[in-house]
Amino acid sequence: MAGGAVPFGGKLPGAARSIIAGRRRQRHVDVHRQAGRPVVLARLVGRDGPGSRPLGAAMAVADDGTWRGSLSGGCVEGIVLDRARAVLAGAAPQVTAVKPGEDLLPWEDTPACAGELRVLITPAPPEPVHSAITTALAEDRPLAVRVGLRPPHRWSTAATADQLPDRGPAFTEELTGRPRLLLVGATDLAAVLATVAGTMHRKVVVLDPRPGHVASGAFIGTADVVRAWPDD
Repeated sequence: MAGGAVPFGGKLPGAARSIIAGRRRQRHVDVHRQAGRPVVLARLVGRDGPGSRPLGAAMAVADDGTWRGSLSGGCVEGIVLDRARAVLAGAAPQVTAVKPGEDLLPWEDTPACAGELRVLITPAPPEPVHSAITTALAEDRPLAVRVGLRPPHRWSTAATADQLPDRGPAFTEELTGRPRLLLVGATDLAAVLATVAGTMHRKVVVLDPRPGHVASGAFIGTADVVRAWPDD
């Protein structure tokens, strides 16, 4: 659990920088954008007190009712979904305050979470920002993404945060490349590890110069194969 007050807006602290969590959410946005369905993002931009999710955690809510992501351990998602669906229905984008305890589970006397959350609810970024995010995640390139905290909640991107325009209060997220797993030897065990690592959004690199081993067909298609040993 992360404790203490978290400042409103600003730049994500290093521990909360997005490495993996945004990938499933972005795929959800991609799928619905391609189908012509609107998507709203609800992003945690401030918090008073402890919380189970870091600053920058987000939910992607599509017009068909499906969603991905979370802002807490389950304490506020129902409230946030209602407000995100209101924006989908035409309400103005907004920064809204959400208090755990407004949506208790049947067996809870008090909420498992504490503190007020401040959530930015706004349509998913338009082009070219949307494509820039999708490409950066696909190619493991760093990207800084900025969204204004005041209407009209403009989005912008740059290679680094210090290259972003300064247009008043905003929230900045820094996307980074996936953690890399190096597997030396294209063995059956390595293939199992590669499959597990793929589900965790790790970048898998297999090192093995032996053609017969590399061509086993056991490795996930997204694994990079280097036909050499580490010392070569």
